[in-house]
Amino acid sequence: MMRGVNKKSVCNVGLVSNSFFCTKIRGKMDMLGVDQKEGKMRITLKTIFGLEEVLAAELKELGFDHVELLNRAVRIEGTWKDVYYLNLHVRCAISVLVEIKKFRIKSEEDLYQRCMKINWTDYFALDKTFAVKGAVFSEIFSHSQYPFLVVKDAIADTFRKKYDERPNVNIKSPQVMFDVYIRNQDVTISLNTSGLPLFQRGYRESVGIAPLNEVVAAGLIRMSGWDKKSTFVDPFCGSGTLLIEAALMAAGLPPQIERTHFAFKNFANFQPEIWEEILSEVPKRITELPCKIIGSDISAEMVTKTRRNLRALPIGRFIETSVNAFQELSQVEGPGVMISNPPYGERMGEEIEEMYQELGDWMKGSMKGFECWVLSSNKEAFKSVGLRPERKIKVFNGDLECSFRKYSIYEGSKKAKYQNQDENDEPKEEFQGKAHEKEEWVKTVINKKREEKQSFENKRSFDRKNEEARQGSSKPRGGKKYGDRRDRGSDSEYAPKKEYSPRKDKRDFSDKKEFSPEKKSFDRKPDDAYKPKRSSSKYEKRDRVEEGSKETTERPKTTPDVEKKSSEKSSKPISSYKNRSAKDKYGRKD
Repeated sequence: MMRGVNKKSVCNVGLVSNSFFCTKIRGKMDMLGVDQKEGKMRITLKTIFGLEEVLAAELKELGFDHVELLNRAVRIEGTWKDVYYLNLHVRCAISVLVEIKKFRIKSEEDLYQRCMKINWTDYFALDKTFAVKGAVFSEIFSHSQYPFLVVKDAIADTFRKKYDERPNVNIKSPQVMFDVYIRNQDVTISLNTSGLPLFQRGYRESVGIAPLNEVVAAGLIRMSGWDKKSTFVDPFCGSGTLLIEAALMAAGLPPQIERTHFAFKNFANFQPEIWEEILSEVPKRITELPCKIIGSDISAEMVTKTRRNLRALPIGRFIETSVNAFQELSQVEGPGVMISNPPYGERMGEEIEEMYQELGDWMKGSMKGFECWVLSSNKEAFKSVGLRPERKIKVFNGDLECSFRKYSIYEGSKKAKYQNQDENDEPKEEFQGKAHEKEEWVKTVINKKREEKQSFENKRSFDRKNEEARQGSSKPRGGKKYGDRRDRGSDSEYAPKKEYSPRKDKRDFSDKKEFSPEKKSFDRKPDDAYKPKRSSSKYEKRDRVEEGSKETTERPKTTPDVEKKSSEKSSKPISSYKNRSAKDKYGRKD
């Protein structure tokens, strides 16, 4: 499958000695985008964010060893036979691109001039429609769609120059599609050999409100590590996407078995005999599946759509479907894998948390021995499941950022599960690459921090014991745990360092000069040291006499100095506010 045509070997064959024929062969292979040095093309497979390593692992299983990871894409090398094979068999790719030309530009005009050097008439005929799409990340162009118009004009001008006529453009459903990718000054022009996205499998006749993307569904099944032999369950089957993808994997059927149209059939170099050879390798009849696949949904309408989609497939009769809520499903015999895509919350409102709580209770009670995976974009609802996830994987379902979480439901205890495991069995590494390395690095860091924390706690405990041993057992320890408290007053170590007066009379500390910080105790002064203070108010403070009462309170005796000051103040007339004149009140005469 990985064999390509070598131009040098073709031209060196004795039967093919005509130089003109060798020139035609070289021209034909250049048209196919074949690398003249290695005899293989550069093939790029686009995918969804988060599925790059899943796609890389799938390609290695299909026999492609040299895989290069890109942003939302994977690059390999192969022949046109490999292109046909990938379009039919790959599950986690959106499209298969064949690189035509790669160059650098400095301006918009430079892009047009370089595109005019490409012989576009070698790729499709005049009667085919075409379109130009792609992605632009460059400051050379002020509008991201403008480069596509430049390439489109170059294709039209090339045909008009040769045939005096140009092919038509069809944006919605073109027969031939070119992909343009511009990053800064680097331009890569490729031929889209798939046409419509590969998640349009061809088996879906009826869909629900929010269907799951087929490429995402296949990626989730591969990430779950399902062995294609154990039981597969989907309690929220919807229109049956997960069930159908799992059945196709278990039966060994290609995902595009019901798809009839691919863009490479419209190319000028299409070789139908190679395509028919690839189709002949597909199993014609499936008698049974090596596993049990079970699906249910609370909506009878959705289950009807699932059964309608299953009729178009040769494996539809092997899938069990029922109209039931997940709580009504009896305990399924394990081991197995459960993958569910419950409502995210946009369609259910406030009932979402209650439903996720019931889902967690049902998994704990009815899915023993299963590895349960749940896909959802509602992170708050995940908190209601009541189980701790073993893994969290970020994926995208359309524009929604979702979390794919794993919950293992063990039969008995988790400890018994690992005790029964064979010592020679090593844990499976589902996917190699950057994600696996990051996961191992995170585990190493967590274990290191745990060891440091345990070492610190051990050191603290050791120091505490040494301190207690050094101070001796005479040190009192409070609390019921260590017995009754001893009288701390009898111990010199805990005796109070300052003596306070037992009297509770209020002391006056207003005279700051008499206070000395050198005094170690607050002994009370002699009684004759205290003198009654006079009020600082302007007028003397008089005691009120109640009406009908003849008794009055005598004024306190004062010192001579205080009496002198008091007599000076009393010489001034004292008048109430009401008896004042207008001049006193307002500063002017009446």
